[in-house]
Amino acid sequence: MKYKNIDDAIKSGYKLHIFISGGGLRVCRLEDYDGSDRDVAKGNKLVAYGEHINLVPALKKVDENIITHAPYETEYYSGNANADCELDKIILRGETIDIIPCEDAHTWQEGKVVKAGDTLGDRCYNVNAVTIIVKSLGVEILRLVGADVNEVLNRAEAEAKYINTNGVTTI
Repeated sequence: MKYKNIDDAIKSGYKLHIFISGGGLRVCRLEDYDGSDRDVAKGNKLVAYGEHINLVPALKKVDENIITHAPYETEYYSGNANADCELDKIILRGETIDIIPCEDAHTWQEGKVVKAGDTLGDRCYNVNAVTIIVKSLGVEILRLVGADVNEVLNRAEAEAKYINTNGVTTI
């Protein structure tokens, strides 16, 4: 699945915040992003919204909503206990995912997995890069930087199977 609208929005300065609702729905919120680490409860303005019982359809809905601006209507009242992908398993456990514009384009390094605490050797510059951050209980457990939203989602999907239920990356 290609998420061109999400990619364009992130590169224009917005943030995609992904989490599980109290009822188990996967929620994708495209919000204003001011560079801070504020969460939804602290007032980031909602730009587009998608929710579904699984992650992939929720991403598709927010990608479409960026263009349609359709008002939100509840379709589901509770989520699915089965994940549709590795990233969905992470969301199902209560972790959150943020996709943001690359905070420091100088830290982008093609093909490099960047985790909390890593130091990067050779630096590469790419002003169109995006960053995906996975957090468990507010603590960053995975950070990947890539050329676009589709790349970081695919790479995070591949890495997700190494993140155990304690939020620890095991390779």
